[in-house]
Amino acid sequence: MGTSRSWSSQTSVVAVVCALGVLALQCTPRRPVVRPINPWGGWTNEPEPYEVVRYATPNPFESPGCKLVVEDIDYDRLRVGNKSVTEYEAGKKGTAAGSFAEDLDEASRDFVDSIKERYPELFEPGGDPANTFIMRPRMTRWEPGFSVGAAPRGINPSRDSEMNIVVDVVGPGGDVLDEIVVSGAAVAHQGGLVDGTLVTTGGATLRMHELAARMGKNVGKYIKERWSCRAP
Repeated sequence: MGTSRSWSSQTSVVAVVCALGVLALQCTPRRPVVRPINPWGGWTNEPEPYEVVRYATPNPFESPGCKLVVEDIDYDRLRVGNKSVTEYEAGKKGTAAGSFAEDLDEASRDFVDSIKERYPELFEPGGDPANTFIMRPRMTRWEPGFSVGAAPRGINPSRDSEMNIVVDVVGPGGDVLDEIVVSGAAVAHQGGLVDGTLVTTGGATLRMHELAARMGKNVGKYIKERWSCRAP
């Protein structure tokens, strides 16, 4: 019974705050979900490492000594929440619009570097052009997420950050051979106390970089399972 009264009291507090218009988004209280704390990046929710849209047959990635070029992420069709990049930047004030463009550039580097770190041999110079492939990633969705900070215990008025990247793998002849989708989410809210220090998941920029790097690692899992041509 004590638990029921506590939940009812917490719900009433949030309802009052919502009525005042303080929480403009996703103001429905949720019962607490227990997740492990990770002080270095918060909590994460992961689907399968990658989703296959199409695979070329027979497998074109079997000839030993293959090489790979990964282009920068294309943001032309990116939706930020329910807005285009232009619409999203138009709503930013001062230098914030420019900083978002910089964040996208850095996220692209995080993504590409993560793949290179996993399979450096694929990027070594001197490969056969007929056995060299190009990855063309394009980010289709970025939900920055939000957290209102402190809230009554057991109430989590927040929204996860979410990212989707479509990757086309292009052959020497210019045809798209494989197409995969990598996606992930990072929970955006305060984590709790670790050795007396409040741990949070950081801002949307930090979550963007973390997710971009993780999406690169997921592409690495695709390479591991599909590209037998890579050096052992």
